[in-house]
Amino acid sequence: MISEFANKGNCRASYAAGSDRVLVAPSNIVEVTINGAKGRMIVDTGASMVSITPSFATRAGISPDERNPMTFYVVGGTIQSSPGTAQLIEVGNARAANVPVAVSTGHPSAYGPQVDGLLGMTFLARFNITLAGGALELKPRELTTK
Repeated sequence: MISEFANKGNCRASYAAGSDRVLVAPSNIVEVTINGAKGRMIVDTGASMVSITPSFATRAGISPDERNPMTFYVVGGTIQSSPGTAQLIEVGNARAANVPVAVSTGHPSAYGPQVDGLLGMTFLARFNITLAGGALELKPRELTTK
């Protein structure tokens, strides 16, 4: 569905661009830049969305829509979040624009100490990914037309 909408809007360049192979620290933590703000996120292929802490949202200039709360079920229970949009997410040379994100509410360190969030599928699904040998490899998915 994402591919179909990207083709209709002729937005191939913002959908996903650039490739890279970046090292991930223990616990699958990777350096990420969102709207120019640097952070550390856990690569989480089981997370449906990119999810970030309120402090990272502030640093990245993301204003969550608190009128539309969302509940996520995580390993430790549930977490309340509000939707927002990252204008640009970059992991090394791989980047995607207009990425939906969830901003956790009421949990300043929801993802652990010194972790700014989860790099979930609203970003990762735009790439062919490999996560092995201490590295994350990202290559843009080809958009297909029907």
